[in-house]
Amino acid sequence: MANGWPRRSCQSAGQPSNISTEQSDVLTKTSDVSSDVLYYVDLSYACYGVIVRHEKVIHAAPIARWAIGKPFAELVRFIKRKRGTVIQCKNQHNNEEQNHG
Repeated sequence: MANGWPRRSCQSAGQPSNISTEQSDVLTKTSDVSSDVLYYVDLSYACYGVIVRHEKVIHAAPIARWAIGKPFAELVRFIKRKRGTVIQCKNQHNNEEQNHG
């Protein structure tokens, strides 16, 4: 992908899990992207990706720029109200899979 982000692929499976609302003030971009998680968001009117670090949205498509800097849990609540889906994409550096929504 562009901007040096690792290549990732989305995997859809499993049950929704609890979303942590733990706060973190780390929003600066660093070369260590191992803690960054890419999520695929699917709504009736749009689909896009967001990148989350330490439970905060740090990058988002223009349609979701309002979510940058907000807790990931807030974005998930919004998506659930809109009857959308959030899927954690599989990271080549981290093989854990987790689904929300």
